[in-house]
Amino acid sequence: MSFVQSLKQYRAEQKGPLKNKAWKSFFPEEDYPEAAAEENKLKLFCTVFREAVTDASKTWARRAFVIEHGEIDTLLRKQKTTFETLFLENAERTYKTASVALTILCNEKTPEIKGAPAEEKIPGETRKISLQIINVLPSISFDEIKVKNLSRLVSICGTVVRVSSIRIETTKTTFVCTKCLEKCVVHYKTPKMIPPKKCPTPRCTSRQFQQEEQPAVVGYRPVQEITLQEVFDSVHGGGRIPRTMVVALGEENIANTVPGDIVWVAGVIETQDAHETFACTKTQELRLQAFSLVNSAVTEERGETKETEKTFSAEEISVMEQLPKKENTLGTLVASFSPGIFGHELVKMGMLLALFGGTSRHKIDGKPAVRAESHILMVGDPGIGKSQLLLSASHIAPRSVYVCGNGASTAGLTVTVNSSGHGEYAIEAGALVLGDKGVCLIDEFDKMNDERHCSLLEAMEQQSVSVAKAGIACTLPARTAVIAAANPAKGDYSAARKGKDVLRLNRALLSRFDLVFFMRDKPCAKHDKTLSEHIINRRRGINKKHKLEDTLTQKNTEAGTLVAKIKKNTDTIDPCLLKKYISYSRQKAHPEMTKEAADVLLEHYLQMRANVRYGAVLPVTIRQLESLIRLTEARAKMELRTKVTEQDARDIVELATKCEEDSFVGGLETEEGKKKTTKTKQRQKVIAFLRHENARGKIEHRREDIVRMAGVDEHVGQEAVEMLIECGALIMRGGGVLKFTDFC
Repeated sequence: MSFVQSLKQYRAEQKGPLKNKAWKSFFPEEDYPEAAAEENKLKLFCTVFREAVTDASKTWARRAFVIEHGEIDTLLRKQKTTFETLFLENAERTYKTASVALTILCNEKTPEIKGAPAEEKIPGETRKISLQIINVLPSISFDEIKVKNLSRLVSICGTVVRVSSIRIETTKTTFVCTKCLEKCVVHYKTPKMIPPKKCPTPRCTSRQFQQEEQPAVVGYRPVQEITLQEVFDSVHGGGRIPRTMVVALGEENIANTVPGDIVWVAGVIETQDAHETFACTKTQELRLQAFSLVNSAVTEERGETKETEKTFSAEEISVMEQLPKKENTLGTLVASFSPGIFGHELVKMGMLLALFGGTSRHKIDGKPAVRAESHILMVGDPGIGKSQLLLSASHIAPRSVYVCGNGASTAGLTVTVNSSGHGEYAIEAGALVLGDKGVCLIDEFDKMNDERHCSLLEAMEQQSVSVAKAGIACTLPARTAVIAAANPAKGDYSAARKGKDVLRLNRALLSRFDLVFFMRDKPCAKHDKTLSEHIINRRRGINKKHKLEDTLTQKNTEAGTLVAKIKKNTDTIDPCLLKKYISYSRQKAHPEMTKEAADVLLEHYLQMRANVRYGAVLPVTIRQLESLIRLTEARAKMELRTKVTEQDARDIVELATKCEEDSFVGGLETEEGKKKTTKTKQRQKVIAFLRHENARGKIEHRREDIVRMAGVDEHVGQEAVEMLIECGALIMRGGGVLKFTDFC
C-alpha cells in the first residue's frame, strides 16, 4: 500500500459519520476535504469555538451562534492568525467551514438523545448551526459597494424600505432520465431550477430528464429578500436619489425585520441575473448575501446592546455631561438651533421639545403603550422662515425624514403593498414608517387634501400604520414625531375672516398636535431694521448678535419670564454637538413625573377646560393633558434630569398658554379686531339666554327666536348660533328646531 493510499484510509477512519454529515450540510456537492489546508482550517475553528461556545443547548435553540467581531478576532489571534486573513477573501466558503466546525462541536457537547451516539444526531440538513458575526468593522457606505468587492465580507447599515414575503426555495431534487430511467440528484445554489445536461450512466447519451413526481431526495429552504436604503444622514449632495441594496436573508434571519427598521448587515457581495425570466443574460445585479443581521429595534427591546457606549466616545460623553451644568442650558440650546433664523425663540423651543421627546412607556400587562413623541404645527405667513426651521430640524435630528405636502401621496406617507412581478407582494415603507423613532417633517401641510390628512390620524396617535391589501394585513410601527408647517387658508392672516378659515383642518387631526404656533409677519420699523441687518450681516459673513426687544411672534419679550430666560444667554454650540446631545439625551435620560410638577399641569389643564373660549381654533380635550406631560418630560430631558421639576412644568405651562392665546380668533383677526370685545359680549349674552331658558325647562328654540329674544345684533347672533352648532352646544332637530345641550 502506497503512502497516499494509507493517508486516505487514515483520514477516512478519523473523520467518521459526524464530520461527514456536518460537512455535507453546508457543502452538499463535496466530500470531506482531503486537502490539508481545508482540514487545518476546520481544526482551527474547532479549537476557537471550543473556548467560545459555553451553552450548546442555547445555540441549538437559536440554530445560530452569535459572536462579536472583536471577540472572534481576539480568539483567532491566540491561534497566530487574524480575522482579516481568513475572511477577507472567499468569505462565503470560510463562513461555511466555520459553521461546519460549530455543528460538529455542538453535537459533541450536546447530551446524547435517547442513547443515540452523537454522530447520528444530524439527519441530513435538519440539524446544523450557522455562524453569525455581528458588529463587523469597518462598516462601508453604499457608494463603496463595487464589483471589486465581490466574494468579500462587507458590513453595511441601512433602513429597511421593502420586505418581500417568505418563499420556499428548492436546494436539491431528483431527476429521472427518460431513456434509461437512471436517477440523479441535482443541487442548486440559485433560484433557477435547471435539469442535468447529461445522464450519469456511462453508455447513455440522453439529454432529456423529468423531475421525479415524489422525489426520494429533496431539500428546501426558506428565503426572504429585503431592500436597504442608505441612512438619510449619510446622503451627501442634494438632489441625489438615495442608494439601495437588495439583501438575501438566510433561514436564521428571516422574519426578523419590518419596513422602517435600521439594521446592520454583514455578508458577501454576489451577483444575480437582472432578469430572472431568462435562462441566460449578460446583465448582472449586485446583492448582499447576509450572514448576520442586527435589528436596532429588537436589540433595544431585549436590552442586549449598550448604544451609548458604542455611539459616543468617552470625550464626547464628558462634554455632553458638562453641558447641563452650565448656566441657562435652555437658552444655549435654543440659540444653537437654526441661528440663521431671526427670533422665534418659543417656536424653536417647541421644535426642540419634539426632538428630545418624552419618556417612552412600553406595553405592560396588555395595556397599550403611551406615546412619547410630541407633534408640532406651525401656521404662519409666507416667507417667515417655517421651511428653514424644518430643514434645520432635519439636520440636527438623529433620524429624520423631510417631505413636502403637495408632492406626497397617501402611500408615500404611510405604507404600500406592491407586486414584485412574479406572483408575490412586498411591503414598502412610507415617510412615517421610515421616520420610526425619529421625526417626520412635513412642509406645505395645508396643501394636502383630506385623504392625506386622514392617513395621519392613526400614526399620530396610535404610533402605527395598518395596511390591508392584496391578502396582506399587518401593522407597522410609526413612532414618529410630526413637525408640520402650513400657511393660513387664504394665504395670510389679513384675508382670514373666521377662525375656521385660519386652519381648515378637522378637529380630530388638530387635537393630535401638542403645540400649534401662529406666526405673523407684522410691520414694525424697529424690528424690520434689525432683521434686515441680520440677513445682510450673514450674507457678508459677519456673525453679529443682536439684542432683541421684539420678535416676529412675541410682543414685549422681556416681560415674559420664559422668553427672558431663553434670551438671557446667547452662547451657542456646534450643530454636530447639538445633534449628538439630542441622541445622547434620548438614550440616557428617562425623567419621571413628580407630584409638584403634576399638580402644576393638572391645575393648568382644569383651568383650560373651565375657560374654553368660543372662537378658539384649538380644541381642548384630554389629549392636551397628555401633551403637557410629554412636553414637561422633554423639558427635563434637555438638562439630562431623572426627575421632572416644578419649574419644568411652569415653563411648559407658559409656552402652552402663549399658544392658546395666539389660537384665539380675536388674536388672529385684523379688520375686525377692534370689534372683538363687543362681539364677545354679545355672544356671551346669547349663551346666557340659552342657559336661562334651559333652567326654566325650555331646551328647544328656533334660530330666529334665539337672536330676537337674546337682544343681540342679528349678524352677530347668527354667527353665535353657528358657532354653538359647530361645537355641539346646539343640535339641529327637524323643522328648523335647535336643541340646547349646555355642552359649553
